Amino acid sequence: MKKFLLILLAIVLVAGLVLSGCTKSTQAPEIESAPTRSVEGGKGSGLPYMLPPLVYQGGHERSHFLTEEVILPYMKGLEDKSGWRLKIIYYDRDATVKNAELMDGIASNAVQMGTCVLALEPGRYPLTEVVSLPFIAPSSTIASLVAWHLYEKFPEWQAQFPDEVTVLSHFVSGPFQIHTVDKPVKKVADLEGMKMMTPNAWGVKILEKVGAIPQHVPMSDVYEGMAKGMAEGVLCSLDSLKLAEAAEIAKHHTIINLNYDMFAVPINRGVFEDMPADIHQMVVDGSGAKLAEAAGKALDEGALIDSEWMIEQGATFYTLPEAEMAKFVELILPIREDWVAEMEAKGLPARAVLEEALRYSNELVAQGKFVPEYPAE
Repeated sequence: MKKFLLILLAIVLVAGLVLSGCTKSTQAPEIESAPTRSVEGGKGSGLPYMLPPLVYQGGHERSHFLTEEVILPYMKGLEDKSGWRLKIIYYDRDATVKNAELMDGIASNAVQMGTCVLALEPGRYPLTEVVSLPFIAPSSTIASLVAWHLYEKFPEWQAQFPDEVTVLSHFVSGPFQIHTVDKPVKKVADLEGMKMMTPNAWGVKILEKVGAIPQHVPMSDVYEGMAKGMAEGVLCSLDSLKLAEAAEIAKHHTIINLNYDMFAVPINRGVFEDMPADIHQMVVDGSGAKLAEAAGKALDEGALIDSEWMIEQGATFYTLPEAEMAKFVELILPIREDWVAEMEAKGLPARAVLEEALRYSNELVAQGKFVPEYPAE
């Protein structure tokens, strides 16, 4: 009996060793950590590390002229200059967070960088609305440079943005023009009683001043609005009209370079401040006025390309005669004072911002900054 128990115990011990060996052999092998590299100038302990990739969420379609000609090359340029220590991954609009929530998404580090459409949050960035006032600048190039200049000059402008982000640059949309379905606008009186849409809140006030019946709608609703006869036209940029496929319906275009929407390019402040000093400075140098002018000029050049395409599709372009333009200006220019009064009631230096915007715009015109010449009758 004792011999039987000893044999049984030996069998149990052998089985335990076998099972232990089998268990060990089925575990996943350890994976070595990715090699790190030393980057001088970073914050923290100074130990070697790799910069984690950044996500940049766009504000326009990937096929948009601005994305292809400016935003993607901007990202690649930063990567190249960093020696590929910096990696930026582009995500399409709304891919990670909704476009209207992108600023807060960057502040929370859900996304690290992006193009924020400030008009999607009316009233949150009140001083930036200066570019939505009539005739601040004659082109996107100039208006974009004005916007960045105002950011740098006014602490109150900078204070509008969350503490958790750093704004790297500003630029504006293409200039807003008048687009109509059946009735061309060749004089101010043509707008009276006309049902007009616009995605811009100050555009609504402008349309009211000239006797139109305005509707504040997103560009996604413009095609349907005109197709179903709910509106006779829209006040928006040429590229927005084409992207909304509304250029198929609106065939009459009156060029007035009226106003703009504002964009910002923020980066998460924590991510930005944790960058090595040389990469941090490289991002600063590649952004700011350099990015503002590149984006503005791309939008101006893109508008010219869009206008040529529209003409090929049977569209007609017009400009207002000098006397009619003078009437138009007289009717809508008081909106500037309305804005100043509204902003100063909030304790904001609106008059100083407006005057500086106009002064710097004129200075840039005198310098010969780009102003496109549209084909028009």
